[in-house]
Amino acid sequence: MNIAKNKRHPSIKINESINSREVRLIGGDGRNIGVVKTINAINQAKQENLDLVEISAGARPPVAQIMDYGKYQYEQKKLRKERFESSKRAEKKSETKITQIKANTSKDILQMRAKMSRKWMDQGYRVQIDLFLSGRYKNMDKDFLKEKIEFFISLVPQPFKIIEDIRQSPKGYSILIQANK
Repeated sequence: MNIAKNKRHPSIKINESINSREVRLIGGDGRNIGVVKTINAINQAKQENLDLVEISAGARPPVAQIMDYGKYQYEQKKLRKERFESSKRAEKKSETKITQIKANTSKDILQMRAKMSRKWMDQGYRVQIDLFLSGRYKNMDKDFLKEKIEFFISLVPQPFKIIEDIRQSPKGYSILIQANK
């Protein structure tokens, strides 16, 4: 039973730190007991060898529940951790990896980068393929350059869907693909 003041979360009041005259009490089994004097609620919690925890301070009268405060803290921590991990997984799936190729890149290097793109898509990433153009390559036939990107895409050994079609970018051409699941 936790009689001391709550030092970790000062906004959560427990036992004697609840300073209202009466509370709307929820029993240890979850049923609504009703409005009772705070001192009576604390005594009832002590009899059950549990704590009185104020769960809604904004209500009039405040809502308090009889529970094991240590177990409550553990469950809240576990819930925060699950939310953090799920948001982290969702964040990872929306990240984009970039593969950069040039107009004169050899077929062996293209195959190696296509395999790397497949690994990234297996991990849940989107893959942006950039055809980087410098110097005289900027003035080459646009259809030839688009064919170069399409050839690279044909080397990717996994089914995928095109998120953004081939488009001209400041440094050349780009396309965005994602695993087809």
